[in-house]
Parts: sequence; C-alpha cells; structure tokens
Amino acid sequence: MARPLARLLPAITTAVLLVPLVSGQQPPPDVVLVNGRVFTADARRPYVEALAIRGDRVVTVGTSAQITALTGPTTRRIDVGGRVVIPGINDAHYHLFVEPPVVSLPFESMDPTWEDVKTALAAAIPRWRLIMPSCSAPGRRTPEF
Repeated sequence: MARPLARLLPAITTAVLLVPLVSGQQPPPDVVLVNGRVFTADARRPYVEALAIRGDRVVTVGTSAQITALTGPTTRRIDVGGRVVIPGINDAHYHLFVEPPVVSLPFESMDPTWEDVKTALAAAIPRWRLIMPSCSAPGRRTPEF
C-alpha cells in the first residue's frame, strides 16, 4: 500500500504547486490605497475609490470593498481619507539655474550714447575674459571697442 502512495506523491505535489498558476490566482498586492478619490484618466471611469499596487505597478482599481478583498496578511493598507490620488506623477525634479557672473554696465542715463556703450564695454572686457576664455586663445583677439 505504501508503494502506490509513493508513486502518487510527486504527482500530488506538482498538482498542488501548479493549481495557483493554472487558476490565474495572483499574489496579494503589496499596498492598497482605499477610501479615496483615485484619478484613472479613463473617460468611462475617471475616478475610483481605491487601487492595488504590486511591486512598482498599479494592478487594479475599484471600490474600497473590492480592493480590500484582494489584500493578504502582508499587504500594507493606506486609508487616504477621501483625498485625491493621482498615480504616476513623480514630482522629483530640479530647477537648474545656470547663470554666469553678471557684468553690469553702468550708464548715466537710460539712453546711453554709442560712446558710453563702447567705454562701458571696454572697462568690462577683463571680466569677460573670465567668462569667455576663448577670447584669449592663441590666434584669437579680444574684440576692441
């Protein structure tokens, strides 16, 4: 009697392990957001109450009851308290401000003459060389005003 059971044990073990795969049963989500107003960008259903996340993907959306039914013992449940949730927006960015040192040209009036401009530029040229080193490269001259 022990012999037939020994022959069936590998088959039973394989069947038990394959049943979840064949039935399409998915593991529970890692995180669920419930009791919210979740934006879906779907014209037929622009907002839902809840969503489920597994790994780095939103796996399903629906009512809070539907999503809660999918949870497992390790699922993190976040009650968003009616607030709006917009998945997919990552606001991690940086505003790069690249500004060279400013050269201020002092003029006595808001309508300087060409001579005033040439004089102010000539006085500022040594500071420009720090900004534009190509002006002092061999074979190149700094413009004369």
